[in-house]
Amino acid sequence: MSHVKSVAHSSCPFKVSTFRDQVEPPAGQTVYLSWMLHREQLRPIAYDGLERIGAMADGGYVVDGRLIDSATAVLSLGLGYEWTFDEAVRGRNPSAVIIGVDPTIQPGKFVGMLIRSILKVPMYGLIGQRKALGRHLRYGRVARQYFRLFRGSIRHIQKMVSAVDGPNDISLPTLIGMLGAVPNLGLVVKMDIEGSEYEVIPSICEHAHLVSTLTAEFHDLTTKPERFNQGIERLLEHFRIVHIHGNNYAPYSKELDFPDVVEITFIHRDLCPPSCQPSSKRYPDALLDVPNDPEKEDYELRFSADEI
Repeated sequence: MSHVKSVAHSSCPFKVSTFRDQVEPPAGQTVYLSWMLHREQLRPIAYDGLERIGAMADGGYVVDGRLIDSATAVLSLGLGYEWTFDEAVRGRNPSAVIIGVDPTIQPGKFVGMLIRSILKVPMYGLIGQRKALGRHLRYGRVARQYFRLFRGSIRHIQKMVSAVDGPNDISLPTLIGMLGAVPNLGLVVKMDIEGSEYEVIPSICEHAHLVSTLTAEFHDLTTKPERFNQGIERLLEHFRIVHIHGNNYAPYSKELDFPDVVEITFIHRDLCPPSCQPSSKRYPDALLDVPNDPEKEDYELRFSADEI
């Protein structure tokens, strides 16, 4: 059972309009494209209990730790070589079933990295090749981390997450079926699948009764804002936004006055306060957020043209 009491949701005191409610700029005026991106619906609600889990860098996620601790299952969609979130989840909730999905990493590659590290680290240490030594030490560390993490109840599936199953693709319903019996609000979904997230949103909504937390990266806001708006609208039928952060590895659009990539955390609305209030915080949140690219300033987010 969740450590957070489920409550019946009610309407928020601030209006969540839809992309279709927006009015186009009057003809003849200078075209300013911020109207195309419905920023108002992205303002988080006030919500206590958030914490950062995973790296204090790119790869960490802001979630409600109580829902991580009580989860029976976690879907980690998109892995790359950064697994600190998954490692932290396993450390604080060892009984949770975790499935990681990513076609770009293979166990065989990590075997090769480990063998090269074992063979070459002593050699480069003896001859004083510090650069090569450091590289192969990293190879060995990453390979060991992979094999320590993906064993037992934690699986890695080498497929692309998609709307439908295929030879190289796997759908969310299939993944949920692999988890076994998941109680209502017992599932956490972490998603960074480089633009394919929009294909998966319908399935997330169909299984929303199972999902306590969705923390996801959304791409291409500035090139395909309507697709993003409509995806967020659909998710907001089931969830509330409790946190948002701009990814400063991606460009910032002056025309849309928003980053091209954002990380958003949703909590199922039945777990949110019955009378949700808009957050008064500024984003990024100094207590929770760090720049994805440590060499650049974080992006400050504005949810309306009136904000400075």
